[in-house]
Amino acid sequence: MSVREGVRKHAQTIAAVLLVFLLAGWAKCRQERRFAREFMEDRYRAVPVQFDSWQLRHIRAGDRVDITATFEALMASNAKRKVTATMLQNIKVLGVDRPWKRSEKGTLILKLNPIEAQYAFLGPSQAELGVALRNRGDNDIYPMEMSSFMRFFR
Repeated sequence: MSVREGVRKHAQTIAAVLLVFLLAGWAKCRQERRFAREFMEDRYRAVPVQFDSWQLRHIRAGDRVDITATFEALMASNAKRKVTATMLQNIKVLGVDRPWKRSEKGTLILKLNPIEAQYAFLGPSQAELGVALRNRGDNDIYPMEMSSFMRFFR
């Protein structure tokens, strides 16, 4: 076998392996979309929300999460302070799209009512969003106040 034939055969093998990976990824994406549609209820929406990939590490479809928003707020003294507010509580995750690279953003597909969906679309333009994974049995809604470091150290 000549060197040229060996290189061509090696390239064909690599192309076949890449094709298998692409088809497997495509099938997984289709399966996740089907999952989201099967579990939707009337008057709810499947809403994609982007997060830094490190925040999605332990989140799976079927989990429940809280969504937080960190932003600058104007205080009574006219000073600007960073605060964090829990924006959405006890939200069901329909799917997770993790990026290949850690530097890229990933996406959670969340089950939201129309009003929650509006806040989910508004959030990224106004604040830095965070996601907190809930314990499986924790389905309660808690009254929450905004958090700031100034309150923490009082």
